Amino acid sequence: MLWVEETGSGPPVVLIHNGVMDGRSWNPQFQELGKRHRVVRYDCPGFGRTPPLEEPYRETELLADLLDELGIDTTALVGASRGGRIAIDFALAYPETVSALVLVGSALSGYPLGAYSTEQEAREAVALDADDWDAVTDVTLEVWGACGPGDGVHELARANARGELLTEHEQPPERLAVDHVEELRLPILAITGELDQPGIDEIARLLEARAGAEHVRFEDSDHFPNMREPERFNELVLDFLARVAL
Repeated sequence: MLWVEETGSGPPVVLIHNGVMDGRSWNPQFQELGKRHRVVRYDCPGFGRTPPLEEPYRETELLADLLDELGIDTTALVGASRGGRIAIDFALAYPETVSALVLVGSALSGYPLGAYSTEQEAREAVALDADDWDAVTDVTLEVWGACGPGDGVHELARANARGELLTEHEQPPERLAVDHVEELRLPILAITGELDQPGIDEIARLLEARAGAEHVRFEDSDHFPNMREPERFNELVLDFLARVAL
């Protein structure tokens, strides 16, 4: 059901993509992390090479099933934006399975981001109704892509412009993470871009205060620091994973 790819050997690391792209957004990390780890990436339903689901589902349960299929008992999770939200929800639901979290411009279930202005929401709604995927992509990158369309950002966002419409059967977690952050008792690295939406930094600071997360800001990045500054990102993540002794 899920499109899955893996490489490397060693302590497992699972990469969960953001809500406007697919697993290819991890291209700058996949092989590099695979030099020290067993790295798994997948496309969530409705994104990239995984078709949408027509029945109610939870992303956390899909991830649990995937890990079971792959024979992974414990893993680090690296989640970007929506993928960070999934990673946090999963760590709360299956705490014995997650050894560490790397959260990249992460969302948080139950926390309102307010990233889109009323005008941007209206333009996106018109574009969605008209199946104008170029216009949808323009609004998406206006909100999230302050650094411009480079490094494959525009192409991946355009390829997944229908994603918002294809996740209609996703169900919220049984417990919203915003009310249970203190239960995260594991190493956490939160990475944000200085040019990202303010709400993203607010979530990272909340994770600092309530869950003891390390917080690193990338001065020259927007919502996609792993794509904007891949060398720095890879070094930081590999160092963090080594320090927490996975």
